[in-house]
Amino acid sequence: MPASSAFIIPRDHADTGKMDSTFVASAFGPALWGTFVACIMYGYTCYFTARYFRHYANDRKWFKGTVASLWVVDTLITFFSMDYCFYYLARRYGEPEALSTAVWSLQATIFFTCFPPAISNVFYLTRLQKIGYKNVYVLGGISCLILLRLALELTSSFLTFKFPRFDDNARYKPLSLAYCSISSIADLTLAVLITRNLLITRKVMRAKAGYKRSDKTIDGVVMYMLCTGILTSVVCAISLLAIILIRDGLVDKALHGILGKLYVISVLTVLNCRESHVKEASRFEASAFGVGSDTSSISESTRGLLSRESQSLTFSPPPVQWSLTDNEKYPRSIPSVYDNRSMTS
Repeated sequence: MPASSAFIIPRDHADTGKMDSTFVASAFGPALWGTFVACIMYGYTCYFTARYFRHYANDRKWFKGTVASLWVVDTLITFFSMDYCFYYLARRYGEPEALSTAVWSLQATIFFTCFPPAISNVFYLTRLQKIGYKNVYVLGGISCLILLRLALELTSSFLTFKFPRFDDNARYKPLSLAYCSISSIADLTLAVLITRNLLITRKVMRAKAGYKRSDKTIDGVVMYMLCTGILTSVVCAISLLAIILIRDGLVDKALHGILGKLYVISVLTVLNCRESHVKEASRFEASAFGVGSDTSSISESTRGLLSRESQSLTFSPPPVQWSLTDNEKYPRSIPSVYDNRSMTS
C-alpha cells in the first residue's frame, strides 16, 4: 500500500552520515515484522492454490483465472516485500540517504498491493448477485466504492514513483485516508449483505426440505463471512489510525501487507469449501453460496433420496447349500468367499 506515514531522518544522522540502530529498528522494524507474518500467510495461499487446482480441475474459467491471478499477485508482493526489507536492513543499512527514499521494490509492493482487495471485492459482489440479491442501486453503489478505492490506491501508488522520498508522502496523505475509509465501508457492507441473503436462503431451504447438512454449510459460510468482513475492516481501521497518529516508521506497510493476504486467503478458502471434483475428496459443500462448478452433479434432494433408499436396502447373498459329498465331488465349485482365509479374516 502507498507509504503514507512518512518518517524524517534525524538531522544529526544526516549530517554525520551515520544511523543509530535504534532509529532503524523503530523505522523499519514494523515493516520487517509485517513481512514475516505475510510470508507465513503466503504458505496458506500456496496450499489453498495447489488444493484448488487439484480438486477443482473442471471448474469455471472465471474461478480459475481468479485463483491464478491472486496467486501471481501475492507471490510478487511477497518477493518485493522481502527485497525491500533486505535493501534497507542489510544492503544499505546505515546510509541516511538510502533510508530516506523508497526503493523500487517498495514501490512495486505498493503498486501490486492495490489489486487483491479489488479482486476479492469483485468476487464477493458477483457472489452476492448470484445468491439472489437484485437491488441494482446497492450493487451499483458497492461497485462504485470498489472502483473508487482502486482509483485512489493506484493514484497514490503512482505518486510514490514521482515523489520517492518519504518526507514527501504528506502530499498524498488524504488519498491514503480516503481509500482506507472506503475499504472499511465496502468490506462491512458486503459481509452484512451476503450474511443476510445466506440466512434467508437457509430459511427457505429449511422450509422446503429441512436438510440439516445445508444448514451447517450455510452457518459455516455465514460465520466465515462475518469474521472475514469484520477482520479486514478492523485492520483497515487500525491502518487508518496508524496513518493519522504514527509519524515515524512503516507501520501502515506492515498492516497492509497482512491485509492483502487476508483478502487472498478469504477468496481461496471459499472456493475450496465445495464438493470436490475428485471422488475421494471431502464432501463439504458451499453450493448455496453460488460457487457451484459447471460439472454435472446430483442435486441435494436427489442425493438425499438416494441416501435414504440405500439405507433401506440390505444385501443378502444367496444361500449356498453343500454337503461333504458335494465337496468331495466338486471341490472347485465352492465359492472362494467361504475358504479358510476369508473366514478367518
